[in-house]
Amino acid sequence: MSRGLRSVFAVLFLAAAVSASAGPDDLFDARAEGALQLGQQEFLLALEQGRYTLRDGRLLDARAPDRSRPFLTKARVAELLALPSGGAARPEGPSSSAAGDAAYQRALSRVPKGTPADLNFDGGSVRSGGVRGPPENGRAPAATDPAVLQSQLLLRLNFTGNKAERVAYGEAVALILKSKTGREFAEKFVRERATADVNIKEIDNAGETDLSVEPPVVTLSKAYLKNDKNHSRVLMAGTLAHELFGHAYEVQRAKKAKFSETAHYHYRGDEVGARLIDWLVQTELTGTVADEDPQVYLDNPEAYHRSLLTRDPYYITTLSPLQMKDPATALRGRRKRVADDEAKTASDVKDMMEWTPILEHFIGALHRVAKARLAPAEKELDDYLKWAAGRQKKLAACKEALERKLELWSSREGAPERAELRTAADSAYMKTLEAEVAGRAAALRKLRAAPRRGPSSVLEMPPLVITAAAPAGPPIDLEELGRMNADDLERNPGHKR
Repeated sequence: MSRGLRSVFAVLFLAAAVSASAGPDDLFDARAEGALQLGQQEFLLALEQGRYTLRDGRLLDARAPDRSRPFLTKARVAELLALPSGGAARPEGPSSSAAGDAAYQRALSRVPKGTPADLNFDGGSVRSGGVRGPPENGRAPAATDPAVLQSQLLLRLNFTGNKAERVAYGEAVALILKSKTGREFAEKFVRERATADVNIKEIDNAGETDLSVEPPVVTLSKAYLKNDKNHSRVLMAGTLAHELFGHAYEVQRAKKAKFSETAHYHYRGDEVGARLIDWLVQTELTGTVADEDPQVYLDNPEAYHRSLLTRDPYYITTLSPLQMKDPATALRGRRKRVADDEAKTASDVKDMMEWTPILEHFIGALHRVAKARLAPAEKELDDYLKWAAGRQKKLAACKEALERKLELWSSREGAPERAELRTAADSAYMKTLEAEVAGRAAALRKLRAAPRRGPSSVLEMPPLVITAAAPAGPPIDLEELGRMNADDLERNPGHKR
Protein backbone atom coordinates (compact mmCIF):
# COMPACT_ATOMS: atom_id res chain seq x y z
CA MET A 1 0.00 0.00 0.00
CA SER A 2 1.38 3.42 -0.93
CA ARG A 3 2.15 6.01 1.72
CA GLY A 4 -0.59 8.28 0.30
CA LEU A 5 -3.25 5.57 0.55
CA ARG A 6 -2.12 4.65 4.07
CA SER A 7 -2.61 8.28 5.18
CA VAL A 8 -6.12 8.42 3.70
CA PHE A 9 -7.14 5.15 5.40
CA ALA A 10 -5.68 6.45 8.67
CA VAL A 11 -7.99 9.46 8.51
CA LEU A 12 -11.01 7.25 7.80
CA PHE A 13 -10.08 4.83 10.59
CA LEU A 14 -9.73 7.61 13.17
CA ALA A 15 -13.12 9.05 12.28
CA ALA A 16 -14.90 5.69 12.43
CA ALA A 17 -13.26 4.40 15.61
CA VAL A 18 -14.67 6.93 18.07
CA SER A 19 -17.93 7.66 19.88
CA ALA A 20 -21.07 8.59 17.92
CA SER A 21 -22.05 11.51 20.18
CA ALA A 22 -20.93 14.88 18.75
CA GLY A 23 -21.35 18.00 20.84
CA PRO A 24 -21.35 21.63 19.62
CA ASP A 25 -17.55 21.81 19.81
CA ASP A 26 -17.23 18.83 17.43
CA LEU A 27 -18.99 20.63 14.57
CA PHE A 28 -16.80 22.03 11.84
CA ASP A 29 -16.75 25.84 11.61
CA ALA A 30 -15.28 27.14 8.36
CA ARG A 31 -14.91 30.63 9.83
CA ALA A 32 -12.31 29.50 12.35
CA GLU A 33 -8.75 30.72 11.76
CA GLY A 34 -6.96 28.29 9.45
CA ALA A 35 -10.06 26.11 9.01
CA LEU A 36 -9.69 25.88 5.25
CA GLN A 37 -6.86 26.58 2.87
CA LEU A 38 -7.15 28.07 -0.59
CA GLY A 39 -9.61 26.11 -2.75
CA GLN A 40 -10.74 23.65 -0.08
CA GLN A 41 -14.13 25.31 0.40
CA GLU A 42 -14.91 25.03 -3.31
CA PHE A 43 -13.61 21.43 -3.33
CA LEU A 44 -16.12 20.53 -0.60
CA LEU A 45 -19.05 22.36 -2.17
CA ALA A 46 -18.45 20.68 -5.54
CA LEU A 47 -18.59 17.13 -4.14
CA GLU A 48 -21.50 14.91 -5.21
CA GLN A 49 -23.30 17.55 -7.28
CA GLY A 50 -23.60 20.06 -4.47
CA ARG A 51 -24.56 17.73 -1.63
CA TYR A 52 -22.85 20.02 0.88
CA THR A 53 -23.77 23.68 1.40
CA LEU A 54 -22.72 26.40 3.82
CA ARG A 55 -24.94 27.95 6.45
CA ASP A 56 -23.36 30.49 8.81
CA GLY A 57 -19.98 28.78 8.55
CA ARG A 58 -21.35 25.25 9.09
CA LEU A 59 -21.34 22.61 6.36
CA LEU A 60 -24.83 21.19 5.82
CA ASP A 61 -25.34 17.70 4.36
CA ALA A 62 -28.50 17.64 2.22
CA ARG A 63 -28.55 13.83 2.42
CA ALA A 64 -27.55 13.38 6.07
CA PRO A 65 -28.50 9.89 7.40
CA ASP A 66 -29.78 11.52 10.60
CA ARG A 67 -31.97 14.52 9.67
CA SER A 68 -31.73 15.86 13.22
CA ARG A 69 -27.94 16.21 12.81
CA PRO A 70 -27.37 17.69 9.35
CA PHE A 71 -24.14 19.61 10.09
CA LEU A 72 -20.75 18.05 9.44
CA THR A 73 -18.30 17.30 12.21
CA LYS A 74 -14.59 18.09 12.04
CA ALA A 75 -13.84 14.39 11.52
CA ARG A 76 -16.28 14.17 8.61
CA VAL A 77 -14.68 17.20 6.96
CA ALA A 78 -11.29 15.55 7.39
CA GLU A 79 -12.63 12.48 5.56
CA LEU A 80 -13.95 14.59 2.69
CA LEU A 81 -10.76 16.61 2.36
CA ALA A 82 -8.76 13.36 2.17
CA LEU A 83 -10.74 12.14 -0.84
CA PRO A 84 -9.07 12.12 -4.26
CA SER A 85 -10.36 14.94 -6.47
CA GLY A 86 -13.76 13.98 -7.84
CA GLY A 87 -14.03 10.86 -5.64
CA ALA A 88 -17.30 9.73 -4.12
CA ALA A 89 -17.74 10.38 -0.43
CA ARG A 90 -18.32 7.48 1.93
CA PRO A 91 -21.27 7.49 4.37
CA GLU A 92 -20.65 9.49 7.51
CA GLY A 93 -19.46 7.47 10.46
CA PRO A 94 -19.19 8.21 14.17
CA SER A 95 -16.82 10.91 15.36
CA SER A 96 -15.48 12.59 18.47
CA SER A 97 -13.96 15.97 19.17
CA ALA A 98 -10.42 14.82 20.00
CA ALA A 99 -9.98 12.33 17.18
CA GLY A 100 -11.87 14.57 14.78
CA ASP A 101 -9.59 17.52 15.50
CA ALA A 102 -6.49 15.41 15.03
CA ALA A 103 -7.68 13.83 11.79
CA TYR A 104 -8.90 17.14 10.45
CA GLN A 105 -5.63 18.97 11.12
CA ARG A 106 -3.57 16.18 9.50
CA ALA A 107 -5.84 16.09 6.46
CA LEU A 108 -5.46 19.81 5.85
CA SER A 109 -1.87 19.45 4.69
CA ARG A 110 -2.56 16.62 2.20
CA VAL A 111 -5.64 17.57 0.18
CA PRO A 112 -5.63 19.39 -3.18
CA LYS A 113 -5.16 23.12 -2.63
CA GLY A 114 -6.96 24.18 -5.80
CA THR A 115 -10.52 24.69 -6.93
CA PRO A 116 -12.67 22.45 -9.16
CA ALA A 117 -12.27 23.72 -12.71
CA ASP A 118 -16.01 23.95 -13.40
CA LEU A 119 -16.33 26.74 -10.83
CA ASN A 120 -14.88 29.17 -13.40
CA PHE A 121 -12.06 30.80 -11.47
CA ASP A 122 -9.78 32.99 -13.54
CA GLY A 123 -6.01 32.83 -13.54
CA GLY A 124 -5.68 29.19 -12.49
CA SER A 125 -3.30 26.61 -13.95
CA VAL A 126 -4.91 23.17 -14.41
CA ARG A 127 -3.53 20.42 -12.20
CA SER A 128 -3.96 16.66 -12.37
CA GLY A 129 -7.31 15.33 -11.22
CA GLY A 130 -9.32 18.17 -12.77
CA VAL A 131 -8.33 20.63 -10.06
CA ARG A 132 -7.44 24.24 -10.85
CA GLY A 133 -4.77 25.75 -8.62
CA PRO A 134 -3.53 29.29 -8.01
CA PRO A 135 -1.56 31.07 -10.77
CA GLU A 136 2.18 30.70 -10.86
CA ASN A 137 2.72 34.10 -9.25
CA GLY A 138 1.32 32.55 -6.07
CA ARG A 139 -1.61 34.96 -5.72
CA ALA A 140 -5.09 33.63 -5.14
CA PRO A 141 -7.35 33.47 -8.20
CA ALA A 142 -10.06 36.11 -8.44
CA ALA A 143 -13.61 34.83 -8.05
CA THR A 144 -15.61 35.74 -11.13
CA ASP A 145 -18.53 33.34 -10.68
CA PRO A 146 -21.17 35.25 -8.63
CA ALA A 147 -22.44 32.03 -7.03
CA VAL A 148 -18.96 31.13 -5.82
CA LEU A 149 -18.31 34.64 -4.51
CA GLN A 150 -21.67 34.69 -2.73
CA SER A 151 -20.90 31.34 -1.12
CA GLN A 152 -17.48 32.55 -0.03
CA LEU A 153 -18.88 35.78 1.42
CA LEU A 154 -21.68 34.04 3.32
CA LEU A 155 -19.08 31.70 4.77
CA ARG A 156 -17.42 34.68 6.45
CA LEU A 157 -20.70 35.97 7.93
CA ASN A 158 -22.76 34.61 10.79
CA PHE A 159 -26.40 35.66 10.45
CA THR A 160 -28.88 35.33 13.31
CA GLY A 161 -32.57 35.78 12.60
CA ASN A 162 -35.89 34.18 11.71
CA LYS A 163 -36.91 32.90 8.27
CA ALA A 164 -38.26 36.22 6.97
CA GLU A 165 -35.15 38.06 8.17
CA ARG A 166 -32.88 35.45 6.61
CA VAL A 167 -34.68 35.76 3.26
CA ALA A 168 -34.36 39.56 3.28
CA TYR A 169 -30.70 39.30 4.28
CA GLY A 170 -30.02 36.82 1.48
CA GLU A 171 -31.69 39.09 -1.06
CA ALA A 172 -29.62 42.06 0.15
CA VAL A 173 -26.37 40.09 -0.18
CA ALA A 174 -27.35 38.96 -3.69
CA LEU A 175 -28.08 42.57 -4.67
CA ILE A 176 -24.74 43.77 -3.32
CA LEU A 177 -22.97 41.27 -5.55
CA LYS A 178 -24.80 42.57 -8.61
CA SER A 179 -22.93 45.85 -8.22
CA LYS A 180 -19.32 46.34 -9.30
CA THR A 181 -18.34 47.98 -6.02
CA GLY A 182 -20.08 45.26 -4.00
CA ARG A 183 -18.22 42.49 -5.83
CA GLU A 184 -14.86 44.22 -5.43
CA PHE A 185 -15.31 44.63 -1.68
CA ALA A 186 -16.72 41.13 -1.26
CA GLU A 187 -13.58 39.72 -2.88
CA LYS A 188 -11.40 41.78 -0.52
CA PHE A 189 -13.48 40.68 2.47
CA VAL A 190 -13.08 37.02 1.50
CA ARG A 191 -9.44 37.25 0.45
CA GLU A 192 -8.39 38.90 3.71
CA ARG A 193 -10.55 36.51 5.78
CA ALA A 194 -12.57 39.22 7.45
CA THR A 195 -15.60 38.11 9.48
CA ALA A 196 -18.75 39.63 10.94
CA ASP A 197 -21.92 38.71 12.78
CA VAL A 198 -25.10 40.11 11.20
CA ASN A 199 -28.61 40.51 12.62
CA ILE A 200 -31.79 42.51 12.07
CA LYS A 201 -33.38 44.36 15.00
CA GLU A 202 -35.53 47.33 15.93
CA ILE A 203 -33.05 50.23 15.95
CA ASP A 204 -33.40 53.98 15.52
CA ASN A 205 -31.26 54.22 12.41
CA ALA A 206 -30.77 52.25 9.19
CA GLY A 207 -27.80 50.25 10.42
CA GLU A 208 -24.95 50.20 12.91
CA THR A 209 -21.78 48.23 13.62
CA ASP A 210 -20.36 47.39 17.02
CA LEU A 211 -16.59 47.48 16.52
CA SER A 212 -15.78 46.87 20.18
CA VAL A 213 -16.24 43.10 19.81
CA GLU A 214 -14.61 40.42 17.66
CA PRO A 215 -15.94 39.77 15.16
CA PRO A 216 -17.75 43.08 14.63
CA VAL A 217 -21.55 42.90 14.90
CA VAL A 218 -23.58 44.49 12.09
CA THR A 219 -27.21 45.31 12.91
CA LEU A 220 -29.72 46.32 10.25
CA SER A 221 -33.05 48.02 10.93
CA LYS A 222 -36.16 45.86 11.02
CA ALA A 223 -37.92 48.67 9.18
CA TYR A 224 -36.46 47.23 5.97
CA LEU A 225 -38.79 44.25 6.39
CA LYS A 226 -41.87 46.38 6.99
CA ASN A 227 -41.61 48.72 4.01
CA ASP A 228 -42.30 48.10 0.34
CA LYS A 229 -39.92 45.34 -0.78
CA ASN A 230 -38.92 46.91 -4.11
CA HIS A 231 -38.05 50.11 -2.32
CA SER A 232 -36.35 48.68 0.74
CA ARG A 233 -34.13 45.90 -0.64
CA VAL A 234 -31.83 48.27 -2.56
CA LEU A 235 -31.59 50.53 0.47
CA MET A 236 -30.93 47.51 2.68
CA ALA A 237 -28.21 46.32 0.30
CA GLY A 238 -26.57 49.74 0.41
CA THR A 239 -26.73 49.86 4.20
CA LEU A 240 -25.35 46.33 4.56
CA ALA A 241 -22.46 47.21 2.21
CA HIS A 242 -21.87 50.40 4.23
CA GLU A 243 -21.67 48.57 7.55
CA LEU A 244 -19.98 45.38 6.36
CA PHE A 245 -17.35 46.76 3.99
CA GLY A 246 -17.06 50.33 5.26
CA HIS A 247 -16.79 49.53 8.97
CA ALA A 248 -16.49 45.81 9.86
CA TYR A 249 -13.93 45.10 7.13
CA GLU A 250 -11.98 48.33 7.63
CA VAL A 251 -11.46 47.86 11.37
CA GLN A 252 -10.04 44.36 10.77
CA ARG A 253 -7.87 45.61 7.94
CA ALA A 254 -6.49 48.42 10.11
CA LYS A 255 -5.76 45.98 12.92
CA LYS A 256 -3.79 43.72 10.57
CA ALA A 257 -1.81 46.74 9.38
CA LYS A 258 -1.11 47.66 13.03
CA PHE A 259 -2.64 51.09 12.42
CA SER A 260 -3.47 53.09 15.55
CA GLU A 261 -6.88 52.09 16.96
CA THR A 262 -7.30 55.64 18.29
CA ALA A 263 -6.60 57.17 14.89
CA HIS A 264 -8.86 54.71 13.09
CA TYR A 265 -11.72 55.39 15.49
CA HIS A 266 -11.44 59.17 15.15
CA TYR A 267 -10.69 59.28 11.41
CA ARG A 268 -13.58 61.09 9.74
CA GLY A 269 -13.00 59.29 6.44
CA ASP A 270 -14.13 55.99 7.94
CA GLU A 271 -17.76 57.16 7.97
CA VAL A 272 -17.73 59.04 4.69
CA GLY A 273 -15.83 56.20 3.04
CA ALA A 274 -18.56 53.80 4.17
CA ARG A 275 -21.26 56.14 2.88
CA LEU A 276 -19.53 56.31 -0.48
CA ILE A 277 -19.64 52.51 -0.69
CA ASP A 278 -23.38 52.64 0.06
CA TRP A 279 -23.98 55.33 -2.59
CA LEU A 280 -21.89 53.51 -5.19
CA VAL A 281 -23.76 50.24 -4.66
CA GLN A 282 -27.15 51.95 -4.92
CA THR A 283 -26.13 53.95 -7.99
CA GLU A 284 -24.67 50.92 -9.77
CA LEU A 285 -27.88 48.99 -9.10
CA THR A 286 -30.46 51.64 -10.04
CA GLY A 287 -28.72 54.73 -11.45
CA THR A 288 -29.62 56.88 -8.46
CA VAL A 289 -29.69 57.21 -4.65
CA ALA A 290 -32.75 57.77 -2.51
CA ASP A 291 -31.54 61.01 -0.87
CA GLU A 292 -29.54 64.11 -1.73
CA ASP A 293 -26.53 63.35 0.49
CA PRO A 294 -24.30 62.12 -2.37
CA GLN A 295 -24.63 65.35 -4.33
CA VAL A 296 -24.22 67.47 -1.19
CA TYR A 297 -20.96 65.65 -0.45
CA LEU A 298 -19.66 65.87 -4.01
CA ASP A 299 -20.47 69.60 -4.19
CA ASN A 300 -18.65 70.43 -0.95
CA PRO A 301 -16.98 67.61 1.01
CA GLU A 302 -15.81 69.88 3.84
CA ALA A 303 -19.30 71.29 4.39
CA TYR A 304 -20.70 67.76 4.39
CA HIS A 305 -18.19 66.65 7.02
CA ARG A 306 -19.24 69.61 9.19
CA SER A 307 -22.91 68.70 8.75
CA LEU A 308 -22.25 65.23 10.17
CA LEU A 309 -20.68 66.45 13.40
CA THR A 310 -23.88 66.81 15.43
CA ARG A 311 -25.79 63.91 13.90
CA ASP A 312 -24.29 61.45 16.35
CA PRO A 313 -22.02 61.55 19.43
CA TYR A 314 -19.44 59.52 17.52
CA TYR A 315 -19.10 62.09 14.72
CA ILE A 316 -18.52 65.04 17.03
CA THR A 317 -14.98 63.81 17.83
CA THR A 318 -13.99 62.64 14.32
CA LEU A 319 -11.03 64.39 12.71
CA SER A 320 -9.32 64.99 9.40
CA PRO A 321 -5.62 64.05 9.17
CA LEU A 322 -4.75 67.74 9.54
CA GLN A 323 -6.95 68.11 12.65
CA MET A 324 -5.27 65.07 14.19
CA LYS A 325 -2.13 67.17 14.61
CA ASP A 326 -3.94 69.43 17.10
CA PRO A 327 -7.15 67.61 18.12
CA ALA A 328 -8.00 69.69 21.20
CA THR A 329 -8.12 72.92 19.17
CA ALA A 330 -10.36 71.25 16.58
CA LEU A 331 -12.80 70.13 19.27
CA ARG A 332 -12.98 73.50 21.01
CA GLY A 333 -14.27 75.03 17.80
CA ARG A 334 -17.22 72.62 17.84
CA ARG A 335 -18.78 73.86 21.07
CA LYS A 336 -20.50 76.70 19.22
CA ARG A 337 -21.90 74.35 16.59
CA VAL A 338 -23.52 72.15 19.23
CA ALA A 339 -24.98 75.19 21.01
CA ASP A 340 -26.29 76.65 17.72
CA ASP A 341 -27.94 73.37 16.75
CA GLU A 342 -29.55 73.04 20.18
CA ALA A 343 -31.01 76.56 19.89
CA LYS A 344 -32.25 75.98 16.34
CA THR A 345 -33.94 72.69 17.22
CA ALA A 346 -35.71 74.27 20.21
CA SER A 347 -36.88 77.15 17.99
CA ASP A 348 -38.11 74.75 15.29
CA VAL A 349 -40.07 72.72 17.83
CA LYS A 350 -41.75 75.89 19.08
CA ASP A 351 -42.69 76.85 15.52
CA MET A 352 -44.06 73.39 14.72
CA MET A 353 -46.19 73.33 17.87
CA GLU A 354 -48.12 76.28 16.42
CA TRP A 355 -49.79 73.80 14.04
CA THR A 356 -51.66 72.15 16.95
CA PRO A 357 -54.26 74.93 17.52
CA ILE A 358 -54.67 75.29 13.74
CA LEU A 359 -55.52 71.61 13.41
CA GLU A 360 -57.96 71.87 16.31
CA HIS A 361 -59.54 74.96 14.74
CA PHE A 362 -60.35 73.25 11.44
CA ILE A 363 -61.61 70.07 13.12
CA GLY A 364 -63.82 72.16 15.47
CA ALA A 365 -67.34 73.48 15.11
CA LEU A 366 -66.46 76.46 12.88
CA HIS A 367 -65.20 74.36 9.96
CA ARG A 368 -65.97 70.71 10.82
CA VAL A 369 -63.24 69.31 8.53
CA ALA A 370 -63.29 65.52 8.74
CA LYS A 371 -60.44 64.40 11.00
CA ALA A 372 -59.55 61.65 8.51
CA ARG A 373 -58.76 64.29 5.88
CA LEU A 374 -56.25 65.90 8.23
CA ALA A 375 -54.49 62.61 8.98
CA PRO A 376 -51.51 63.43 6.68
CA ALA A 377 -50.96 66.79 8.41
CA GLU A 378 -51.24 65.24 11.87
CA LYS A 379 -48.79 62.51 10.89
CA GLU A 380 -46.27 65.04 9.56
CA LEU A 381 -46.46 66.99 12.81
CA ASP A 382 -46.24 63.87 14.97
CA ASP A 383 -43.28 62.51 12.96
CA TYR A 384 -41.42 65.79 13.27
CA LEU A 385 -41.96 66.09 17.02
CA LYS A 386 -40.75 62.52 17.55
CA TRP A 387 -37.69 63.22 15.42
CA ALA A 388 -37.01 66.48 17.26
CA ALA A 389 -37.19 64.75 20.65
CA GLY A 390 -34.59 62.24 19.43
CA ARG A 391 -32.53 65.05 17.94
CA GLN A 392 -32.41 66.90 21.25
CA LYS A 393 -31.21 63.74 23.01
CA LYS A 394 -28.54 63.27 20.34
CA LEU A 395 -27.34 66.86 20.77
CA ALA A 396 -27.09 66.41 24.53
CA ALA A 397 -25.06 63.24 23.97
CA CYS A 398 -22.87 65.05 21.43
CA LYS A 399 -22.17 67.79 23.95
CA GLU A 400 -21.25 65.26 26.63
CA ALA A 401 -18.96 63.29 24.27
CA LEU A 402 -17.29 66.48 23.08
CA GLU A 403 -16.53 67.76 26.59
CA ARG A 404 -15.32 64.39 27.81
CA LYS A 405 -12.86 63.97 24.93
CA LEU A 406 -11.79 67.60 25.07
CA GLU A 407 -10.97 67.22 28.75
CA LEU A 408 -8.83 64.17 27.99
CA TRP A 409 -6.99 65.68 25.02
CA SER A 410 -6.26 68.85 27.00
CA SER A 411 -4.69 66.92 29.85
CA ARG A 412 -1.41 65.15 30.56
CA GLU A 413 -3.30 61.82 30.59
CA GLY A 414 -4.31 62.43 26.98
CA ALA A 415 -0.72 62.83 25.77
CA PRO A 416 -0.39 59.22 24.48
CA GLU A 417 -3.54 59.55 22.35
CA ARG A 418 -2.44 62.93 21.02
CA ALA A 419 0.91 61.41 20.07
CA GLU A 420 -0.82 58.49 18.31
CA LEU A 421 -2.98 60.87 16.33
CA ARG A 422 -0.05 63.05 15.27
CA THR A 423 1.95 60.01 14.13
CA ALA A 424 -1.00 58.53 12.25
CA ALA A 425 -1.83 61.80 10.50
CA ASP A 426 1.24 61.60 8.24
CA SER A 427 1.48 57.79 8.00
CA ALA A 428 1.50 55.86 4.76
CA TYR A 429 -1.63 54.01 5.85
CA MET A 430 -3.51 57.29 6.35
CA LYS A 431 -2.43 58.46 2.90
CA THR A 432 -3.83 55.21 1.49
CA LEU A 433 -7.14 55.74 3.28
CA GLU A 434 -7.43 59.31 2.01
CA ALA A 435 -6.64 58.20 -1.55
CA GLU A 436 -9.28 55.46 -1.37
CA VAL A 437 -11.97 57.91 -0.21
CA ALA A 438 -11.03 60.28 -3.03
CA GLY A 439 -11.15 57.38 -5.50
CA ARG A 440 -14.64 56.38 -4.42
CA ALA A 441 -15.82 59.97 -4.70
CA ALA A 442 -14.39 60.22 -8.23
CA ALA A 443 -16.10 56.96 -9.22
CA LEU A 444 -19.43 58.19 -7.83
CA ARG A 445 -19.09 61.52 -9.63
CA LYS A 446 -18.47 59.70 -12.91
CA LEU A 447 -21.45 57.40 -12.36
CA ARG A 448 -23.80 60.28 -11.59
CA ALA A 449 -22.65 62.15 -14.68
CA ALA A 450 -23.36 59.17 -16.94
CA PRO A 451 -26.74 58.78 -18.68
CA ARG A 452 -29.22 57.19 -16.30
CA ARG A 453 -29.90 53.53 -16.94
CA GLY A 454 -33.07 51.62 -16.17
CA PRO A 455 -36.13 52.52 -14.09
CA SER A 456 -35.81 54.47 -10.86
CA SER A 457 -39.07 53.27 -9.35
CA VAL A 458 -37.20 50.85 -7.11
CA LEU A 459 -36.04 53.85 -5.07
CA GLU A 460 -39.23 55.88 -5.08
CA MET A 461 -40.95 56.06 -1.74
CA PRO A 462 -44.28 54.21 -1.65
CA PRO A 463 -47.30 56.50 -1.31
CA LEU A 464 -48.58 57.31 2.17
CA VAL A 465 -51.50 55.01 2.97
CA ILE A 466 -54.18 56.35 5.31
CA THR A 467 -55.90 53.41 6.96
CA ALA A 468 -58.77 55.43 8.44
CA ALA A 469 -62.17 55.54 6.76
CA ALA A 470 -62.19 57.33 3.41
CA PRO A 471 -62.49 61.06 4.15
CA ALA A 472 -65.15 63.28 2.60
CA GLY A 473 -62.73 65.18 0.39
CA PRO A 474 -59.03 65.07 -0.53
CA PRO A 475 -56.43 64.51 2.21
CA ILE A 476 -54.76 67.56 3.72
CA ASP A 477 -51.05 67.78 4.53
CA LEU A 478 -49.28 70.62 6.37
CA GLU A 479 -48.61 72.53 3.17
CA GLU A 480 -52.29 72.51 2.23
CA LEU A 481 -53.29 73.26 5.83
CA GLY A 482 -51.06 76.33 5.72
CA ARG A 483 -52.88 77.61 2.63
CA MET A 484 -56.24 76.94 4.26
CA ASN A 485 -55.18 78.79 7.40
CA ALA A 486 -53.93 81.84 5.50
CA ASP A 487 -57.15 81.98 3.50
CA ASP A 488 -59.27 81.64 6.65
CA LEU A 489 -57.36 84.43 8.43
CA GLU A 490 -57.91 86.72 5.47
CA ARG A 491 -61.63 85.96 5.20
CA ASN A 492 -62.40 85.54 8.88
CA PRO A 493 -59.96 87.61 10.94
CA GLY A 494 -62.06 87.02 14.04
CA HIS A 495 -61.49 83.24 14.06
CA LYS A 496 -59.34 82.37 17.05
CA ARG A 497 -56.63 79.68 17.14
